[in-house]
Amino acid sequence: MRAQQVDVTAFGAVPDSSQDATPGVARAITFAKTLVRPVLDFPTGRYEFWPDKAQHRHYFISNHDALKSRAVAMPLEGVRNITLAGHGSIFVFHGLILPISVVGDNKVTLRDFSIDYATPHVLETVVAGVDGDAVDLKIPTGQIYAVENGHICASAEGWKQCLGTSQEFDSVSKAIAWNTHADLDFGDLSAVELSPGTVRVNGMSIEPTKGNRLILWNRDRPNPAIWVSESSAVSVVNVDVFSAQGMGFLAQKSANIHLDRFNVRLGGDNARYVSSEADAVHFSNCRGMVVVENGIFENMLDDGINVHGDYLRIAKVISPSSVQLEWVNPQTFGFSFASPGEHIQFVKSATLLDYGVGVVKGMKRIDDRHLQVTLNDPLPVRTQVSDAVVNSDWQPSVIYRNNIVRRNRSRGTIFKTTKGVLVQGNTFDHLSGPAVLLIADAIDWFESQPASNVIISGNHFIDQVSTYGPAPITINPRVDLTSEAQRYNVRRILIRKNDFSVFERPLLVANSVNGLVFRNNAVRINTDYKAFRPIDTPILSFDHARCIDVENNNLPWTLAGAGVALEDSRLVQIDSDKASASGHLKWLSQCRSALR
Repeated sequence: MRAQQVDVTAFGAVPDSSQDATPGVARAITFAKTLVRPVLDFPTGRYEFWPDKAQHRHYFISNHDALKSRAVAMPLEGVRNITLAGHGSIFVFHGLILPISVVGDNKVTLRDFSIDYATPHVLETVVAGVDGDAVDLKIPTGQIYAVENGHICASAEGWKQCLGTSQEFDSVSKAIAWNTHADLDFGDLSAVELSPGTVRVNGMSIEPTKGNRLILWNRDRPNPAIWVSESSAVSVVNVDVFSAQGMGFLAQKSANIHLDRFNVRLGGDNARYVSSEADAVHFSNCRGMVVVENGIFENMLDDGINVHGDYLRIAKVISPSSVQLEWVNPQTFGFSFASPGEHIQFVKSATLLDYGVGVVKGMKRIDDRHLQVTLNDPLPVRTQVSDAVVNSDWQPSVIYRNNIVRRNRSRGTIFKTTKGVLVQGNTFDHLSGPAVLLIADAIDWFESQPASNVIISGNHFIDQVSTYGPAPITINPRVDLTSEAQRYNVRRILIRKNDFSVFERPLLVANSVNGLVFRNNAVRINTDYKAFRPIDTPILSFDHARCIDVENNNLPWTLAGAGVALEDSRLVQIDSDKASASGHLKWLSQCRSALR
């Protein structure tokens, strides 16, 4: 059956006007739900959306603030085969509002539009002067602020927040300023207005550079720009997010997501230094295939992409076959954890080592943060309160390729899945932290799981500009290595044919890994920045590692001596350590299963 067009202007949405498009688009969505293959058409133009007449929802949104009610401009709920076609339109949002939600839908396509907020949820200031611990900030015209009880507060379009932290950006490159990742807590500082638009902040422990931008915000995450929940076969094509009050795109408990030319970036003609206030792209408890390709992700206040599940902590053993679980991450709770027939894995929180698997018979919600899970069979014999469980059926395979991640605070990519990850053909440019981070923990963020089957190939790594994380590629599950014996968390990692342009070493830090190949990579030293670390810092560092192969790399440094740091590591072969063909064959026979 042919697609059926639904023109939003026929339902009262008026582009290129000051009129609120929210009611008209809502009517168009309602009509579209009566059709078989609707296309929600936005004739090219600028559409304004306000929260006043928006529909409100009580959503549990992973890694965002818990709100009793959210205004939602375009809720797409319970529909199949719908396309939202923007034809190059720009959607501008006012106040606190979630632009697009996709909930319980199948085969949804969002394409050819951009998202922006009239007033971003941050305050972008200019460093006008520095005198010891006193810093004068110039607040650009149009940004509404007040100094209250010594604190700088921003307000606009129905919201107000007093700003608690900062990040410095270079005024020329718009990159994170060198060696400035440490977020300065503004709660202990004293601010005074010198004149309209100029505020002096006293008690600064860092000295920002005059002329640079100091971005102030308070870590709130009220809304992602696009949110997908309990949906499948969702595609986002040729979409720009210029501003977001949280993440640019977030999918949770969904399957088979494809982002192609989805960008979180600065607008081409604006003077902003920040795009999204949190991650550009985020996947929580998803499965199937996740593909993110051909995107530009720049100037976020958090990561480029984070793919993870969630560990829930065992709060109580209720019976021989049931436990009470609790969500621990304060920004993640309330949504569906497991269904009958799905598998949950039991792990020790300190080591993340699994000790049993159960099949879910039933799940009962106790409250927003607690639930009771009953298994078909008895609990594993080692089950204890404060252990953790994870739904092992909800993990995706990930393809992340041909993207540009640049100039953002925090990390480039974070992957926590055992189903396989391909990181290929990307450029990581002037990040404050690692470009690729493989991590998991059940003591802090409770995000699962340690990664396996990861290929990092053909990428370009340019300058990590702060010490927020030890190396461009970091493998560091947060575990107690002393109690792991000969078990490892991360398995089968291939790092090959990548290009590094860096002003210092190291390149790789890897802990608790079994099976890692670092091969055919090339490194160029630049003089863009002053090095943070001593010149004899190890190039490669391994702790509690097994079956490591380093060969045929083009490096400006020698791997001999302090070039490689090994702690509690075995079966490691590095170019010159391959004494003979027979020795290599012996190594291969011992490591074949770890490398497959």
